Amino acid sequence: MSFNTPKQTKGVVWTYEGGVGYSASPETELLLLVAGSLFSGDTFYEGEPLRQRRFYELAHKLSLKDPHYVAALARYARQALGLRSGPSALVAPLLVGPKEVAEEAAKGVWLRGDEHLETLAYARLQGWKLTKGLKRAVAWRLNA
Repeated sequence: MSFNTPKQTKGVVWTYEGGVGYSASPETELLLLVAGSLFSGDTFYEGEPLRQRRFYELAHKLSLKDPHYVAALARYARQALGLRSGPSALVAPLLVGPKEVAEEAAKGVWLRGDEHLETLAYARLQGWKLTKGLKRAVAWRLNA
């Protein structure tokens, strides 16, 4: 227990153990979800279906709000962290925004010959219609 009370109450939450904690920004929360995507399955505090739903909602919301951040996060997760599924899933919601941002993100994420298929599978799993941007990006990948 801390004797120092927080001076700011914005963003203050209570932890599972009853202590004072601070909520993460949506950008930080998405980064933590992507970086932690290496470990699949349930975690101690959250089941996998709930975590996947949170990932989908954050990725969609931030793709509309700040597509450059999501694109940079996807490239960072693929090239620096060496992850495949999370970055490929991040490319799918980007394809509803500015096409230049999405296509650059796809080029930075789809390094192997089959990674565009993960993005297609993720889009179909969400029940999304395959957009022209996604088809154009996949066509670029197949021709590359």
